[in-house]
Amino acid sequence: MDVEKTMEFILENLADVGVKQARTERQIHGLQTLAKMGMRQIVALGAAQKRTEKMVHELAASHKELATSQKELAASHKLTEKAMRELAASQKRTDEKFQRWLDRGHNGKAH
Repeated sequence: MDVEKTMEFILENLADVGVKQARTERQIHGLQTLAKMGMRQIVALGAAQKRTEKMVHELAASHKELATSQKELAASHKLTEKAMRELAASQKRTDEKFQRWLDRGHNGKAH
């Protein structure tokens, strides 16, 4: 057996193993970096989800308040319409009385 060739073979293999090991270490480092970035994104997404849930809750509360206000406004509008009808009827009666007064003359006697 040729010792020189064996040593050369061993050295070449060791060099190849060293290159492969360095590449593997770079890949592992890259994967670690990706994992850290992924974890940061998961944390950020969780925080964004909490903010979104809070906004949805606030929006639902605002919607409920708006619905209540709308009901109150509709009720108030009905009362205003009723009061306007009553006022119109009263004004009509007043106009009729005034017209009768004018028809009879200013002193209450008919012409």
